Amino acid sequence: MHLVIPAAPPGRGEPLLSPAVTEVWPADLARLSAQRWIAGCDRCREHLLRQCAAAGFTPKIAFTTDDFVAVQALVATGLGVALLPGLALRAARHPGVRIVRLRGTRRCVMAVRYGEPPDPPATLLLLDVLRAVAGPLTAPAASGSVVPAATAATAGGMPASAAAAATAPPPTEPATAV
Repeated sequence: MHLVIPAAPPGRGEPLLSPAVTEVWPADLARLSAQRWIAGCDRCREHLLRQCAAAGFTPKIAFTTDDFVAVQALVATGLGVALLPGLALRAARHPGVRIVRLRGTRRCVMAVRYGEPPDPPATLLLLDVLRAVAGPLTAPAASGSVVPAATAATAGGMPASAAAAATAPPPTEPATAV
């Protein structure tokens, strides 16, 4: 996850963070407790609330949108700050925002397939890519689910983004865990 702040100080004030800062710990978010925040979908909102609670404050959420481009535009105009996943920032980057990596956070990607083999070629390719990025898995747990053993950093030094797991479906449908 990444903290998204305006590239230039809003108004005539000081920058929210020193330009030399490239990573912050979740506890450092407390320095931004007085800022307005921009929240995303329910899952992203929950992540934001957890990170801010760990830093000792409740964020003042001024805007909510699932549109990552809109979030960056709101930040660039000084209307708030946000947390966004690295994948969203690689897809589109507003020139008026500054990105600061939030250390100690990671993203979990899960894949569950159902139905009888053979899988379509696109499904097989996706599962192969997820396996390659996620690394090895632990042995199946007693409940039949597969638990991730490792996460892997993605290309370009982005934060770890792939711990993959699949939960066993009903007995009539075989599952493939990645």
